[in-house]
Order: sequence, then C-alpha cells, then structure tokens
Amino acid sequence: MSKVVYSGSFDPITLGHLDVVRRALKVFDEVVIAIGINGKKSPMFSPAQRIELWQQAIDDDSTLRVEKDRITIGQTTGLIAEYAQASKADALIRGVRSPSEFEAETTMALLNRQLTGLETVLLVADPNLGHISSSAVKEIVAFGGDITGMVPPAVAHALAKLP
Repeated sequence: MSKVVYSGSFDPITLGHLDVVRRALKVFDEVVIAIGINGKKSPMFSPAQRIELWQQAIDDDSTLRVEKDRITIGQTTGLIAEYAQASKADALIRGVRSPSEFEAETTMALLNRQLTGLETVLLVADPNLGHISSSAVKEIVAFGGDITGMVPPAVAHALAKLP
C-alpha cells in the first residue's frame, strides 16, 4: 500500500489544495495531510480549526467524501521529511503553480531526499486553479473581496466569521 504526505500551512485551505489531494489519490493508496505549525507565523486559523476545516472540506467534496477512508490529517512542528518518514510514507507530494515555485520545490525535494531518502512528486496545478494561493485569499479577505470559487464553502464560511 503506497502512502504520500501532502504538507502545508493550509491557512486557509483553497480549492487548489483539494485538487492536489484528489489527484494524489489517483496515484497513491493513502494521502496524509500534514498541517505544518510554524510558531513564527500568525495564522488566521488554529491547528485545530484547520483540521476541522479539512474534515468539512473533504465531507463537502463529492469525490473526496467517497475516498475519506484513504485520507488522514495530522500536524507537525518539525521537518516534513522526518514527519513523512515517521508516518511510513513512500513519498511527499507538492503542487506547483509557477516556474518559480517549481524551482523552490525542486530545492526542497532535493533537501528532503538527502535527509531521508524520500522522493517528492510534483503536481502541476490545474490551469483553472493555479492563480489561487492562501496568501492571495488572505489579502482578498482583508480588503473585503469575493473569494467565491477560490476556497471550499466551509472555509468561506469560517473566513466570513473572522473579525
């Protein structure tokens, strides 16, 4: 049985993140969503909220809901390669939206392979979602913009409730 770890801050979760999980399930038997906790950042949502939002997003997505038993959600404060190794994962998976992200992810993939021997699979973003990032969503929300079509409904609802 093959297992892959998909890591990120997921603050907030976007439709692009869901797309990566859907596509990863076509290649791997199990996807572990690893929410990275970085004490140097000020997230919009707590780790517990992000886990809950992932669970809601999976339940609301017709494809992922059916595959729910193949998805687990965890969190880590350490190196993702070590988390993946401890999770007995076969690989890491990352979505890439642009050439600059490809460069950065290639560097990280090489470092992670050096640390643990794990390979990283890079998925090119869906052209309809490649312009969406958590950072962009945060900025749009901060200025009162419309994020319809960028995040799952549960995330849009949670963002609307933030002060």
